[in-house]
Amino acid sequence: MKNDIRDSGIGIVGNLPSGNHFCQLHQTKEDLIDTHSFFKSRLENNELCIWITSQLFEVENAKKLFYL
Repeated sequence: MKNDIRDSGIGIVGNLPSGNHFCQLHQTKEDLIDTHSFFKSRLENNELCIWITSQLFEVENAKKLFYL
């Protein structure tokens, strides 16, 4: 994988090289939803992503965020 710099999808984080790992701990459903922009931007660049959520957020809700 090339080490291209790409938009992280998270304003405060800025640009990151492709292949970076990112971890965010959350307390609320809204905190978790806020991380979806990072994953969406990575998926748009054909990168492999794993989004581990808690029981606060069900699979069907995640699919709606990513239009799957």
